Amino acid sequence: MEPVWAIGFMSGTSMDGVDAATLHTDGEDVFAFGPTGFAAFENKSVLTQALGSWPEARANWTDVEAQIHDAHLRAAAGLSGALVGFHGQTLAHAPDLQRSFQAGDGAAL
Repeated sequence: MEPVWAIGFMSGTSMDGVDAATLHTDGEDVFAFGPTGFAAFENKSVLTQALGSWPEARANWTDVEAQIHDAHLRAAAGLSGALVGFHGQTLAHAPDLQRSFQAGDGAAL
């Protein structure tokens, strides 16, 4: 693969916000690290109230996804890349059941 600039996001269980980082890669090797960004979740309570919930537990995730998408877009402001890595925000995790739920819509983002 020809090397491209890629943007990767990380948000953790602290739910303080979203980090964004760029790198130049061919998918195997990293040739350079680029600019980074950060954006705090503006309404963290929306996410903390959903913490531990599975998608079927709520009929409408619009408010949760809006918080997630907004923070990711703000973290990426001014960054550019041909690829984007987005895993969403983990809200529920049960390794013993082999189940995890990350809220967010990569296509919408």
